[in-house]
Amino acid sequence: MKNLSKNELNAIMGGPSRRTDLDHVGAYNFKMEVAPTMGIVLNDNAGNPIRTRKL
Repeated sequence: MKNLSKNELNAIMGGPSRRTDLDHVGAYNFKMEVAPTMGIVLNDNAGNPIRTRKL
């Protein structure tokens, strides 16, 4: 899976107004998973969920 750009993340997650710390997204390699119960989950390199949104 490729790393997502800030613009791609904002498009998926609803825009930068929802959470401003996406401004320093370059510090992470995000992995995106779609889980039935959680919606979209972004994980940092340690596997910790950073943000979720129900689908």
